[in-house]
Amino acid sequence: MIIEDIHIKGFGKWQERTFTFAPGLNLFYAPNEAGKSTLLQALVASLYGMKKDFIKVSRYVDEYDRYYPWNHSTYETIVRYTLADQQFRLHRVLDKEREQMKLFLEPELTEALALYKEDRRREYNFIEKHLGLNRSLFTDITWIKREGLQAPEHLLPNLTQEGVIDPAVQGVLAALEQEYSAIGKKDNAENTRWGRVNRQWQLARQALQQAEEIWLVNKHLHQSLTEWLKEEEQIQKRYDMLARLLTEHRQFMEVWQHWWTYTYETTRSDHVARWLTESIHTLHIIYSEAPELIECHQSTQQQLARLELEIGQYTEDGDVIGQSPKEAGVQEESVEATNPLAEWNKQNELHKDTQLEQVNHDYQIARTMNKNLEDARQQRYQQEVLLAQLKAALQNKKSVYAVSKELTHLLQEAPQLAYYDEAVAMQAENYLRQNKVDEVELFASMSSRRAKSRKQKLEQSKQETARASSKIPLHIWISGEIALVTAIWSMWMMIEQRWDLVRIGSGITLIAGLLSFIFYFLYKNKLSRKRKEASIQTAQVSQIPESVSQWISRMNIDSAEQVRTLREKYVRLQHCKQELETFTQENEDQATLISKLHVEISELQQEIEQAQQTLQQLIEQEQIQSERLTAIFSVHQVDNWEEFTDKREALLVELHVLSANQGQLQAIERLEGELQAERLRAEQSAFIEQKEKDRQALLLNWAEKTREAMLSSKEKKELEQATSLEEAKKLKQQLTHVRERIARARGELGQQDQSSLARAKTAFEEAELALEEVQVRRDSLQLARDTLQEAMKVWHREVSPDVSQIASEVTRQITEGRYQDVRIDPTNQFSIKVIEPNLHRVLPQEKLSNGMQDQLYFAQRIAFILQISKAKEPLPIFLDDHFVHYDEQRLQSTLAYLLTLAQTHQIFLFSCQQREMLLLSEQMKNHPRHQLHNWYNKEANSNT
Repeated sequence: MIIEDIHIKGFGKWQERTFTFAPGLNLFYAPNEAGKSTLLQALVASLYGMKKDFIKVSRYVDEYDRYYPWNHSTYETIVRYTLADQQFRLHRVLDKEREQMKLFLEPELTEALALYKEDRRREYNFIEKHLGLNRSLFTDITWIKREGLQAPEHLLPNLTQEGVIDPAVQGVLAALEQEYSAIGKKDNAENTRWGRVNRQWQLARQALQQAEEIWLVNKHLHQSLTEWLKEEEQIQKRYDMLARLLTEHRQFMEVWQHWWTYTYETTRSDHVARWLTESIHTLHIIYSEAPELIECHQSTQQQLARLELEIGQYTEDGDVIGQSPKEAGVQEESVEATNPLAEWNKQNELHKDTQLEQVNHDYQIARTMNKNLEDARQQRYQQEVLLAQLKAALQNKKSVYAVSKELTHLLQEAPQLAYYDEAVAMQAENYLRQNKVDEVELFASMSSRRAKSRKQKLEQSKQETARASSKIPLHIWISGEIALVTAIWSMWMMIEQRWDLVRIGSGITLIAGLLSFIFYFLYKNKLSRKRKEASIQTAQVSQIPESVSQWISRMNIDSAEQVRTLREKYVRLQHCKQELETFTQENEDQATLISKLHVEISELQQEIEQAQQTLQQLIEQEQIQSERLTAIFSVHQVDNWEEFTDKREALLVELHVLSANQGQLQAIERLEGELQAERLRAEQSAFIEQKEKDRQALLLNWAEKTREAMLSSKEKKELEQATSLEEAKKLKQQLTHVRERIARARGELGQQDQSSLARAKTAFEEAELALEEVQVRRDSLQLARDTLQEAMKVWHREVSPDVSQIASEVTRQITEGRYQDVRIDPTNQFSIKVIEPNLHRVLPQEKLSNGMQDQLYFAQRIAFILQISKAKEPLPIFLDDHFVHYDEQRLQSTLAYLLTLAQTHQIFLFSCQQREMLLLSEQMKNHPRHQLHNWYNKEANSNT
């Protein structure tokens, strides 16, 4: 099988690209993410599509969404290949929405898709018919990967040579398969024996279940009817009892409402006594839940009687009969307090004089300390201002020092700034931007050595452009070749007198010749336009003024980017100079001032440290003065100087008031006597009022406790009543429901059809026996088929060609004799084992290095390809960066083996490593069967 070319309309990153392949080795040398794996996936998808194998419905492989066209173009490929000595052209649209496929035979382009069979997935088996391989097996064998097989269980029949299986065995196996298919596996299939027998068994089982259900229903109805009658009787008794309870609840609420109203009418002790004699019998539930309420009634009645007696004694004849001991004591205290008033005034005056003297002494001390504290705060503020000024000066000098450093650095980094001309620089940059020239040295004087070398390079590039323009493009050659070939073919057909083909060939010759002429005309116009643009550009370059060219040479500029960078540095240099001039505008000698900056910065730092020490001392003195003032203020119980001054003034005023009030002492004594008499009368009125309040509080406390107990009993009764009502409602519903069920059960018993249970059991046993017979027959056929297939697998393993021998030979060549004995086990997923040459140990593939594992995978796939190709068709070989873990020596051996293999097989080698290209380029150069696709070279890529 030879893949000639592929045109990709849309697949992953590729869009409207055509790739042509050689019949031998095709080396694709390209960087990562250049599209190598995408091209390989496109080749497989163009041949087999994107649907999974071994399933009967359309399921797509995981790569379908990954390689959907990035630019939303048509998901379509066109591939031309040769298979079984016949050229094919395959058009395939992979989009799920409008998937389609067309196959043409070349050179006639006759549509040949109708010759092949379409499966349930809407896929045609034209490649499988020729190769005997579906997509999974094709990629397992031809795509040499660093991993195991994906479908090893389906590979063994393809490794067996044709004609070694006995036709009798195939006939027996086909007969077993036919009978097994006639019996079938699905339970609901109507056209299979198993489905019909299973259907009869299900119908018999349903009839038996229905008969058993009828018998059980009748039995259950008799039992339920008896239970429902008993339940109806019990529910009726409970319902009658609840009706009596509801009547008692209603009577209780009438009595409770009467006594609840009486709680608001109870105002005397005899009213409370009525509760003790009458309510105990009518509201016994209250006292049974709150027995302490009786004691509350008794104590309340006694206290009310005592209070009523005391109030009656105080209110006889409208005046007070006697005085209480407390009132007598108050009168004696008032008389005793009248006599020593003058003595107390004298003592208080002496105390105020002593206190005033102490306050005046502390006042003088505190005023001195307060003045010192204010002076210390003023000095601290001045020192803080001085420190801030010193820091600002230090920051200013540091900034100037930094600007001077930056100025010096710019001059050292770019000495050409000293003779920078901004106008000339802008003119040079405009010329560079207009003419789109990257190398400024071409504008310099042609007498310099650098200009001469640049001129030589420019001439060489022009010569190369001229040589490239002399080449005729590929599409012109193709159209011309097509016209020539079709003209010769038409002449031959004319000799053969096949005039219909002569007309077709003449039309193709005319169209191809016309296209060739049009392409050649467009190509010549394109070349002439490029020459004109080049001449215009050269003329523009030659028009640059001599002053600009000399300035570029003097500034030693290599590119337009350097002109912009130099202009930025020049702007920064001017800014630094302006800042220095602003700082030193009052000084004549700027250089001397800048040189002294370092010394001045050090002196300012020392002055700042001294100022900080002085400030700390002032803060400590201020803190000491403040602590002393706080101690004086705490003695007089004040917080600050203003409160201390206010206290002194208040003491002076108080002494003045005491001296003024001493003359009014006698008037005060007389008024005190009158006030005492009035106080006694007020206390008597208050005593009566207090007793009345106590009586009202006692009644209120009794009423609250009584109402609380009544409310509690009411809530309980209401809860019981609600529960009883709810239960009665539910019982009524249950009673109605039970009576309905009883009536329904009696009606069902009268209408039930008494079917024969014995007859249904007999029919079910007969259907079950027939089902068991069919099942035994199907199991026997399956066992015979599986046994025969297993025997055929063993036979295949014994009579199939020894792929292990081929793999051993391949391994010996690529490892240069290191490993010579490789075994491939078809019973264990075609696992690979080797015999270690020194110790003769059997090593599985997993025990070897990564590079050796890759080489064993390579030998395994090559053995499969060679074995299958013997009886069918030389299969292509795909390698996608497979040689990553190979060393240099084994890589050379493997590539040499691939060149030998490329004489009969088409090989696609994709690599991002340069070493494969270096090893193969000389051997592939000018070879008709090989082709190098170098995607690093843009010209080679465009021709591809």
